[in-house]
Amino acid sequence: MKKKNVKKSRSKGITPKRHYVIIDFPLDNEVICNNDYTVKVGASVGDIVEVCIDGGGWMSCRAAEGFWWYDWNDYIEGFHKVEARLRKNNRTLKNSISKNCKYEPM
Repeated sequence: MKKKNVKKSRSKGITPKRHYVIIDFPLDNEVICNNDYTVKVGASVGDIVEVCIDGGGWMSCRAAEGFWWYDWNDYIEGFHKVEARLRKNNRTLKNSISKNCKYEPM
């Protein structure tokens, strides 16, 4: 059996890391009917995940069950934009694709 040519990394013992941060919920264009909502974020290993809503300040998420969570409440009726970022050692490793949602109270 022929061996395949495998290109080895020049830096021995170092595996390149792929960072990711994905907003699982809200879904894009989701309509939210309650005035309390939990944002769910999936992310690779980092120190912290933060969310930003409508271009405001970055707020820390809590880690639980392999995901990151942000309890969002007291928002106004209408459209909202949610973003997330993964941070480590006070620097941003990765930004998420933003999600748009709409709050329509029942």
